[in-house]
Amino acid sequence: MKNLVLEKLQGNQLVDETNINIYRYGLEVLELKALAGIVALIGSLFLKTTGFLFLLLMCLIPIRKYAGGLHASNKYVCFVLTELILLAMEGIYKARCLPLGFMIALSAMGILLIVLRAPVESIKHPLNTDQKRKYQKRAILGATGTVVVFILATVMEYIDGQYAASLSLGLMFCLLLPLEYMKKKTMLEK
Repeated sequence: MKNLVLEKLQGNQLVDETNINIYRYGLEVLELKALAGIVALIGSLFLKTTGFLFLLLMCLIPIRKYAGGLHASNKYVCFVLTELILLAMEGIYKARCLPLGFMIALSAMGILLIVLRAPVESIKHPLNTDQKRKYQKRAILGATGTVVVFILATVMEYIDGQYAASLSLGLMFCLLLPLEYMKKKTMLEK
């Protein structure tokens, strides 16, 4: 599919030959993200958790995009890990095994780490000072929005929203904490 798109773009002289690899990479990422979305949707339809999955992604994506966190070694490992994480989140939700106090504690730890340490940079993609400031503000805004979802869901006794908000913040805690540890370990070794 991507080769057909690239051929059309080149045939219509919309893409310069020197930039073709950039477009190819972008189309590969787009294909993989579309596949990830389809697989996640199929899994949620099977588990009957589509509404929860939508809420989870609505809470998680804005935070994850700007707070940073662990990254897989390549896009295919990322795809598999993302699907496994979403499946695990849906399983936890389906089992409804977390007490409200635990969800609040998980959310608090995620928020604390996001406020104090976001954005956690990838070693491969360091950020400049302006980017760090901008990403930190957006990560905190995303976390704030997720807290609002959690509070509204609690007031309305809507357990889907409670789980979606607390699991997304808890997941960010799990994705950010190892990088903080690795960063400190690297600084100590220098």
